[in-house]
Amino acid sequence: MRAFNLPDFFCPFITRLNPNHDESWAESRRWLVEMDLIQGEEAIQRLDRSGFSQLTARAYPNASPYDLKIAMNWLIWLFLFDDQLDECCLGHQKEQADLILGRLLKLTLNADETNSAPFSPVERAFVSLWREYAHRLSAEQQNRFSQNIRNYLSSLRWEVTARSEDALPGVLTFIEIRRDTGAVRMVLDIIEFCLNDEIPALLADSLAMQLLKNCTVDVICMSNDLFSFEKERARGDVNNLVLVWEQNVGCSREEAANSIYRFIIDRQNLFIETRIKLETELREIAMTEAKREMIHQYVEGMAHWMRANLDFSLSTPRYADIEDSQQGKPLSWVENISAMQPELFQAPLQKE
Repeated sequence: MRAFNLPDFFCPFITRLNPNHDESWAESRRWLVEMDLIQGEEAIQRLDRSGFSQLTARAYPNASPYDLKIAMNWLIWLFLFDDQLDECCLGHQKEQADLILGRLLKLTLNADETNSAPFSPVERAFVSLWREYAHRLSAEQQNRFSQNIRNYLSSLRWEVTARSEDALPGVLTFIEIRRDTGAVRMVLDIIEFCLNDEIPALLADSLAMQLLKNCTVDVICMSNDLFSFEKERARGDVNNLVLVWEQNVGCSREEAANSIYRFIIDRQNLFIETRIKLETELREIAMTEAKREMIHQYVEGMAHWMRANLDFSLSTPRYADIEDSQQGKPLSWVENISAMQPELFQAPLQKE
């Protein structure tokens, strides 16, 4: 029995499936196998059912085949690495999780160096991805993306601590941390990569652009917490806004879910208002028409992401099909791509 009824989700934005999907997915799937991120038949089947490639193709509907392949590689790397912590005992044991998170954090500082010595599939794939991705970025773009990765990895440390201590923060604190745990800022950076251009620094740091990004991140992460609640509850995960809202506000889970959905609608509306204001401001800033159009496409890319995420969440079995697993039993659909002890990839304790 569900803890609450999902709302009838509304999203005012549109997108489409990138026509290069099949070509890019074939190349991405080949890379995933080559990197040993996908090994056994169970994991391969789960990947094929997931809809990750369609999500990426809807999030970047105008990307070239090569750029779309790189975007797919990044997104699926993120999903697979998330599962290492979200699905298994590893994500409930702080000292063990710190080992893999610490190694990845070091790699973000010297991924271009030959002495980085990645030794697990998830690390080797990260280094391979970074080297292929970063060569086309400016120094500023590289620094921003690296910082977003570090923020993401550091926030995962916080999540592991929360699981291991069964602790919940305040609502505002959780929302701020959730903006990093969702890794959405990273995937928004990839919009620039797919446009093969760069947002001017003055505009990238502006209040309007930061507000647009925060609205996008909040819509995606809060929607995810509604869709994934049942799955996370089955794994004993406390890192969900529904639980945080319920505990801090003192309401039912149904009321918490409804409040979060109203917040999502408010953030979508604020995005639309801010986008209109930004377009007005752009007409008063001296720049080429090509640069102005690129900025328009970047903002449109955020809208594409919100719609693509909703379409994905409504159709993927990732949240709808909750596999039965007993505490201490191996999870056949999660592979040890972090080179950690096998027992860390068993099912964690289920909680009510």
